[in-house]
Amino acid sequence: MTTSTDTMSSRRDRGFVALLLVSGGALMLAGRAVPTAGSAVAMLIGIELLVWAVAARSVGLVVAGGTLTGVGAAIVLAAGPLRGADPNQVGAVFLLALAAGFAIVAAVSWLLLRQPQYWAWICGFLAGAIGAGLLDGPERAAAVVGWALPVALTIAGIAVAVHWLRAR
Repeated sequence: MTTSTDTMSSRRDRGFVALLLVSGGALMLAGRAVPTAGSAVAMLIGIELLVWAVAARSVGLVVAGGTLTGVGAAIVLAAGPLRGADPNQVGAVFLLALAAGFAIVAAVSWLLLRQPQYWAWICGFLAGAIGAGLLDGPERAAAVVGWALPVALTIAGIAVAVHWLRAR
């Protein structure tokens, strides 16, 4: 038996799918004339997924939308302002944009949906730390990975264990 809530959800979901298809296709067509416009497809779809996630109150869509928004922002930056830049800088900005995507996942799931995703804070911190280290040069990135990563993982493990013990 179908309820009116199911029908409204189904209509909403079809509307968002239509929006994703139309905007993605339109940007891809625009990218034929202006190449950087085509680079924005992933970021735009990520943002639209975030809007859909809040409307549907879906953490899964938040994860997809936040991650795709971060990766899409990195693509836009690499195709536009960072075109021809040093590969270490492009890689660093990619990691920083990915970290921002994970921060979006963590913040939206916690603030708007009240379903915190602690793993997203951890992933965002690690990607951001490595990206920031890479901005300072590959040697600094190696130092960050060599020292900060094990410390961060240990602290994260302790935090998860404490949360797990409190829940019991």
